[in-house]
Amino acid sequence: MIVFDLSTLADDSHRRHFIQAPEDYCERCYIYLVDPESIKNPLHVCSCGRQPGIWRQNFQAYYDAMDKDEPIKAVLDVFTRLSQDVPFNYIQIWSPQPEFFCEKA
Repeated sequence: MIVFDLSTLADDSHRRHFIQAPEDYCERCYIYLVDPESIKNPLHVCSCGRQPGIWRQNFQAYYDAMDKDEPIKAVLDVFTRLSQDVPFNYIQIWSPQPEFFCEKA
């Protein structure tokens, strides 16, 4: 049996920003919990030199945007070639997506 993870077939780069912190992420300026003082004072500058912002992981938005994923051509080509050479049901696609996503489909 050959198993493909759905995430290896689909390019999630357009929605990864929902779950990955920005590259210039600073623990002091991108806070997880809303700090009322930094919102009241937008000119406040963090010790790293940036103005504070608020960033949180948003898995719901990440999964909601999944339908816009494009296939990863190189992996899809391997999948297609393998599926032509092996018996039916020998290749399976598995997905670790949470139940709330699977129930929508």
